[in-house]
Formats: sequence, structure tokens, C-alpha cells
Amino acid sequence: MPHLSWNQELAAQMTEHRQMGKIDFVGELIYPDQSINITLLDEVQELWNRTRRVQQQDGYYDYMPMELSYAECLDSSVRSFYLSNPGAANVIYRPGDNVKVALSKQPGSVKRSRTFTLKAELVRAIDYDDWKTARELMAALLDVDPLNRRTPSPQPSEEWDCAPSTSREAEEPVEKRRREEEDQAAPVRRVADPNFDWGTV
Repeated sequence: MPHLSWNQELAAQMTEHRQMGKIDFVGELIYPDQSINITLLDEVQELWNRTRRVQQQDGYYDYMPMELSYAECLDSSVRSFYLSNPGAANVIYRPGDNVKVALSKQPGSVKRSRTFTLKAELVRAIDYDDWKTARELMAALLDVDPLNRRTPSPQPSEEWDCAPSTSREAEEPVEKRRREEEDQAAPVRRVADPNFDWGTV
């Protein structure tokens, strides 16, 4: 088998990707004489990078899974998923999929690593009293594995930032008074004195 140059290998790979629906472009990368259309190859490579990867806030790029088609990579919901969830590039998310279910399929090692990073950032935000960032990081921590970390709960009332206490001290006065009346009406349990001399009765 003849040795292929880097351009020849890339052209053959991109041609195969087009046949599989992973990318779409017009023209041929490999001429009949097996020479390479370098101009088109550069354009196709740029198209591949532009459509199949997303740039995170830290400047790093995440490539979307190869299982996704070209059309799926262009879908706004798919791009938003991978942009909003750094490190989730190993998860296959398609249009219409449930985000929580998709994130729950991440390997445990990825979840632990992401949790460790976010926790360190959360501690730093708290130390600097940056509560806006702290809230965002706390939400991100829950969203690492939302099926397990975001359990359904009732909405708190408008007067509370969190649900009110349900301890007995916080009960409504009527309910508290009813309990006190029940306690007072309960029969008194009397225990006989074991030292009582019944012969003196």
C-alpha cells in the first residue's frame, strides 16, 4: 500500500465523513490523478472545526461526538447543550433529547472531576463574597448530575427564600393549642409504690 501524505489522508477521511453524513460540502477533494484539491481541503477542514466543536469560556474547545450528523451539529439546541456543559463531549445529545437524562449518562469519573473543579470555584466565590457567582456555581454543581441532585420539591412561598420550617415550634397557634389540649386530656398513668404496706390499709 503506497504511503499517503497528511493531506491525502485528511482528504480521504473527509470524503468518507461526507459519505456518512458527518459533513457536507460541494466538490471533490481528490482528483482523478489522486492529487489533492488543497484549496477545497482547507475550506472543508475549517468547516469541520466550525461545525463540530464549541469554544468554552476558558478558551478551550470541545469536539462534539462523532456519532452526531452534520445536521445535528448545526442544531441550536445541540450546540447549546455542549456549550453549557463543559466536559460532556462524551455524551451523545440529539435534538429533542432530555438534558437531565443525557447528563446522567456521563461516566462517574467525569462527574467527580467536574464536581471537584466547581466546588473549588464555589469556595473561592464564597471567600470573596461573590454571591452571584456562588449561586451560578451551585446551580452548575446540581446540573452535573441533575437526575440525582435536582430532586423535585415544592416551590417556596413568596415570603421565603427557602421552605419554612415544619418543626413543632413553627406550627400555627391553633394547631399548637390543639396539641397542648390533647396532652392535658391524656390519662395520667399511676404506678404503685412497691414499698407500700397493704397491711396498714
